[in-house]
Amino acid sequence: IWRNRLTGSTCGNAQLVIDPDNASRLYVSNCDGVRRTENAADSNPWSTVGPADITNPRISIARSNPAVVYFLENKTVYRSANYGTTTVTRPSVVGSEEEIGVQYVLNDLVVHSGNEDVIYVATNANGVFKSADGGSTWIARNHQLPNQGQGFSVRLIAVDPMDGETVYI
Repeated sequence: IWRNRLTGSTCGNAQLVIDPDNASRLYVSNCDGVRRTENAADSNPWSTVGPADITNPRISIARSNPAVVYFLENKTVYRSANYGTTTVTRPSVVGSEEEIGVQYVLNDLVVHSGNEDVIYVATNANGVFKSADGGSTWIARNHQLPNQGQGFSVRLIAVDPMDGETVYI
């Protein structure tokens, strides 16, 4: 039997993420923003978490420390160190569109499997970027991509769960 565990929402779910250390902690991203439950929504109401006033963000949980949760929306990365309760906006990944001369969107974000501060983002016009400090600074990782990543769109990105240095696009 299927049951609606996210009552009161009129949105479809954009993403459902399960905490790797606690299968009862669920995150849902949709047009209402981000919601979290601590007991698989059996009786506990959903809490609104994540950045305020955003819709359908991508969610990525650090396997090495599930309290660290990243949220990605459009051109912005947010980081939380307390399960999404509060967030900090990270600096621009690529730079301003005026600086780089192209419009872009951040498509996906993954966290290194063994280090909560190492993250990778996929862009629609500038390849792949990596941060080794939780999103404070960014470096293009496009040396073997066509055109060194310029104009190269990456839709999805994945990191090997056993070797966080192996990234797939």
